[in-house]
Order: sequence, then C-alpha cells, then structure tokens
Amino acid sequence: MAELANITEALKMLEGFSPIQRVLLTCTGTLQGTLSAYFGEAVEVQVLNQITLRLGRYSRKVRLFTPSNNQSVCRAYTSIITTSPEVIDLIEGEKLGIGQVLEHLGLKPRFKLRRVGQSENSFARDYELASSVDGMLIVNYQINEIFPKELYK
Repeated sequence: MAELANITEALKMLEGFSPIQRVLLTCTGTLQGTLSAYFGEAVEVQVLNQITLRLGRYSRKVRLFTPSNNQSVCRAYTSIITTSPEVIDLIEGEKLGIGQVLEHLGLKPRFKLRRVGQSENSFARDYELASSVDGMLIVNYQINEIFPKELYK
C-alpha cells in the first residue's frame, strides 16, 4: 500500500509507546489486516455512521472488531474527499474499509503521519492518505484512529 514518508520523524513521535503500539501507529497498509494478524482472527469493519456532506465529501465513523467476542479493537473517524465515481460508489456502499477501497481500485496513496498521542486508557494517531493521478486528486482521507490501550500491552 503506502510507505511511511519519513521514518526518522515518525520514530521521534513514537517515543514512549510500546512496540505493538508503534507498529499500529505507523501501519501504512490496511490496518484491518494487521489487526487480524495480531488477534489471530479476521477483524471486521462496522460502519457506525456515514454522512454525505455533498457529492464526493463524506464523514465516516467505524469500529473495527473481533467477531468471535464482538470486541472493539479500534475506532476510526474519517473525512473523505474524492473526485472518483468508483470511490463514491464504494464509499456509499459502506461494505469496505477505506484502505480496502484503495486496494480494490489499485491506488497507492501517499501516507502522512500527522500526530500521535496517548492517555491513560487509549492511544491514537491522526494521518492522511491521498492518491492522485496525473496531478488530479482521486481521493483524500483525513483519519483519526483510537485504540484501547488494554488490548495492546
């Protein structure tokens, strides 16, 4: 999928995080696949809320969970801007995670880790995924993901 643009900068941001937290905070592929490997079962995406702000602009809230015990392993909040009819169809279908949309269409986005943080009970990241073709924006995601700390020790 995408590559982490500046590993040196990212490593400075990740001081104080555990090894598994660092892996999740810098994951540039589909987080769903990484979480599935960690939990040893297929992690699923449930769209909790999706609002069409106008054609090609969406706000989406999802949870990633393990189906065996319905345990939430991550919550994600995404702002989506797209000019692609194919992306619009897949987003409005609400069946795929946003990383899966990119994979499905064969798009390799640029990944930019913007911010990481942690509290007593959670850790989080804000990042951007953007894909352009010939200088034309195809899709831009602004994503905030929050992970419950007790699952990733």
